[in-house]
Amino acid sequence: MIDLSTVKELRALRLPGMARELESQLEEPQRYKALSFEDRLALLVDAENVSRRKNTADCQPKRPPVLYLAASL
Repeated sequence: MIDLSTVKELRALRLPGMARELESQLEEPQRYKALSFEDRLALLVDAENVSRRKNTADCQPKRPPVLYLAASL
């Protein structure tokens, strides 16, 4: 099916947020039927943006507690 190949291509392009959102749209077509192409595309892009921001926040080093910062002075 062409939709599954599109999802696979999005994952190959390292766009997992878009792939998950597209899968969601394909699972519930009636929910998204009233939306225009631009609106559906915006949902895909927003999902990828949120996914990337979350991954960036998860990968950033954690700050040590203030107690340890004061001890190193």
